[in-house]
Amino acid sequence: MIIRALLAVVSVCALPHSAHCVVKKHHTAVTTMYYQNASRVGGTALAGYPLLRVGYGVTSNLEAFYDAPSELAVSAHGPHYEMTHSGIGATAAVAQDGNVDFLLTAQSRPPLSPLANLYVLPLSDLHLTVAWSELSGTDFSAQVGTLNFIATNRGHRRSSVFDSLTGLTPIGNGTWFSGQLGMQSNATYGSAGETRGIASLKRAVGANTLFNVDLGTAFNAGGNSKPHYLGAGFTFLH
Repeated sequence: MIIRALLAVVSVCALPHSAHCVVKKHHTAVTTMYYQNASRVGGTALAGYPLLRVGYGVTSNLEAFYDAPSELAVSAHGPHYEMTHSGIGATAAVAQDGNVDFLLTAQSRPPLSPLANLYVLPLSDLHLTVAWSELSGTDFSAQVGTLNFIATNRGHRRSSVFDSLTGLTPIGNGTWFSGQLGMQSNATYGSAGETRGIASLKRAVGANTLFNVDLGTAFNAGGNSKPHYLGAGFTFLH
């Protein structure tokens, strides 16, 4: 079904680590999103948009994607605007066992997460996703990977490990709810790790479009930052 394909390619809160499968061969998926965040610690806040990603199915097992530059409106230490770098990457379906898929994703210049510390400048990431479906229609995915970044407050290159567990379940005709719990070590240079949670409501709008609203929060302060955010966006499949 087209709607299940949409759900498979849509990102949770526009995070790069959330795709559950590759885009079908010679098809295109476009996701875009706006979010506004704030931090209960450190006094930071920002808005990010358009968070535009274009994915193309190169083969039946390989998707290439492009992240366009986005603008960050930062209100910390005086309002100012910053443009993020564009990024490229690919996701490959490396194995399948029954209803379980194994996916490997590599990316240069991944976008900044709405829950990331503002002193993090992402350079690259590599992660493995294991996704599986239940007979009830509920889908699950688990991820583990590493993020390489520059801590701009120190000028040091660092790497951190992240993991997440996501569940997606239908709650009505054309409507789904998803929840994600995750962790990232070394939120920035010399800081503790960050645990986070994201809730998302998704609604089919026509045959080829999916609308989602996300709410996310960090459960602990890491690197003088404890952000939460609200975001909304669309996924278009062609």
